[in-house]
Amino acid sequence: MSTPRFSWLPIGFGLLSLFALIVGGGTFLVRHSLNDGSVPLDRSASNPVTTELPEAYPRGKDTAPDFALVNHLGKKVQLADFRGQPLLLTFAFAHCTTMCPGVIETVKAVRKDLADQRPVSLFVTIDPERDKPETLAETAGRWEFSEGMHFLSGEPVVVGKVLDAYKIPRATDKDSGEIVHPALVYVLDAEGRIAFSFSNPTKRWLVDAVHRVAGASVN
Repeated sequence: MSTPRFSWLPIGFGLLSLFALIVGGGTFLVRHSLNDGSVPLDRSASNPVTTELPEAYPRGKDTAPDFALVNHLGKKVQLADFRGQPLLLTFAFAHCTTMCPGVIETVKAVRKDLADQRPVSLFVTIDPERDKPETLAETAGRWEFSEGMHFLSGEPVVVGKVLDAYKIPRATDKDSGEIVHPALVYVLDAEGRIAFSFSNPTKRWLVDAVHRVAGASVN
């Protein structure tokens, strides 16, 4: 009789989720609460989302680390190319079955709601070993990306440096290949600064954040 193989995935997911809540991406819910002491419960992409982004949500001023990667159309994309407009930056990978699908659908819903203010949206792979530049087009098609959405990859070492620069914690389960990671989304302003950082944000929060940075400067 074979001995059941132990998997670190559930433990790793719990530890990384806790890490993301404590130090990841300006996680508002740990440091602040709403005026009545509660926190928003409607955080799924399928929920219409009615809770506004609180006025007290912290706004950052740090310049986003620049990078150059290849998108699903085979073109070199540099973050600095998109200065002058709000931008959504997040992280996903083709084989993801946990955090990525929800984040992708949330970003797509945000772009649909914003219409003429639709922000460019960059998705940097967390799995450059499998998400090679030549495989990105199939994944972007499956995810139903529209114009202004870019799935990005490159040499694993280069992608790793980008993930480290944006403080993306991740751990790979050697048995399943699943990569455990938080659902971090950054909202960049027109000057290329990380204006807002979120962990698994609602559509409403992202829409509100883009409205706040559109054409505005940080004092």
